[in-house]
Amino acid sequence: MTALSADKARQTSGTPITIKAPVNALSVIYEGSLVMYDSTGFAVAASDAASGDIIGVATHAVTGGSSDGDEVVICETGHLERFAASGLADTQNGQIVVVSDDATVTDALAAANDVQVGKLAYLESATVAWVLVGVLGQNAA
Repeated sequence: MTALSADKARQTSGTPITIKAPVNALSVIYEGSLVMYDSTGFAVAASDAASGDIIGVATHAVTGGSSDGDEVVICETGHLERFAASGLADTQNGQIVVVSDDATVTDALAAANDVQVGKLAYLESATVAWVLVGVLGQNAA
């Protein structure tokens, strides 16, 4: 799939928990983007990068200021969210899915760094997944 290049409204279900996170300098985060902490502890658009920890899904677009933490992104977690999916099967329902890019989830076999997004609730189709964002367990997909 393809990383976001513009804001994306997403379908959700449930009541999310809201988290405010300081943004990495000059990083661009689109509304609807999966967001993670990078290795320095600042928010960036999620990617299959080492040392990433998922925060949630951005509620608005933000571009980081000239220094780390000049801007804040608001993220939602703890709810169901609809994502593009790659390489998942119904047999993986209930297992952890990981970041492919800021718009797409996949399984641990397809990703190099396994930045966990949440539990796969169900597949709507071969390319669309409903994920319990930030709800993690022991079984990686």
